[in-house]
Amino acid sequence: MSTPTLAAIAAAWLKANGYDGLCPALEWHCDCGCGLDDLMPCDEPGIRCVAAWRCNGTPNCDDCTGHDETEDAETWYCADPKAKEQHDERDNG
Repeated sequence: MSTPTLAAIAAAWLKANGYDGLCPALEWHCDCGCGLDDLMPCDEPGIRCVAAWRCNGTPNCDDCTGHDETEDAETWYCADPKAKEQHDERDNG
């Protein structure tokens, strides 16, 4: 049995808890983000990374901080549960 990597451990936890990826905590105000399919492409996960949900389309709140530059320009990640509800309503309504 091989020892799991930090990315594998994080991906398993994120998936098990209903998250789609990572983005910086709101107070960092930087626009990076990554999804489960390409988690931690920077190879430098840091203390500013938090669990996040994928938001399709241009963000409609100030809480969408994580833009995944490895995906299309319409992929953002958000860490705020209230914003997640708003995005779900927008995307499904």
